[in-house]
Amino acid sequence: DRVKTPEERAREAELERLRREQQRLREKQEAEDRVLLRTFHSVDDIVLARDGKLAAVDVLIRVSERNTKLLKAKLAEDERRAANLERAGKPIPEKWQKEIASTRRSLNEGYANILRHEENKAMIRKTYAADIRRFRTLKNMQAEEIVDVDHDQEPGRTNLANVYRCETAVSCDQ
Repeated sequence: DRVKTPEERAREAELERLRREQQRLREKQEAEDRVLLRTFHSVDDIVLARDGKLAAVDVLIRVSERNTKLLKAKLAEDERRAANLERAGKPIPEKWQKEIASTRRSLNEGYANILRHEENKAMIRKTYAADIRRFRTLKNMQAEEIVDVDHDQEPGRTNLANVYRCETAVSCDQ
């Protein structure tokens, strides 16, 4: 055997690094597969878990929407009061100006919060769709055994007979 060149040694070192990385990824996938199979017994279990998480995020969105609605009403009232002062030729107190600015910031944060929750829902859907596909692969499910659960049903509908989605606060109170 001849002495290897620095390029050959570097190439071998890179190949060895890639083999170790591949082994690490294989072990990570196997661990994730074990968790998936221990956690869920069927695709329906995965769908139920996904829908539960989506419902929880929907609650957060509704709370944020209510808060933004209240903030919008407060801002409108504060701006109306400030406009009345201006029409009367009086200066707007600095305290009111700060309060209006603070309400605007809170309102913008509320909108950003809603957007983050919507992005979270998209991520939940994506993650659970991948879990369902992997679960099906691991269980060697045949095409006829696979129910299409990757797509959400139409908004406001649920598979559970005892769950009702409120359209308004009044209908929820009822």
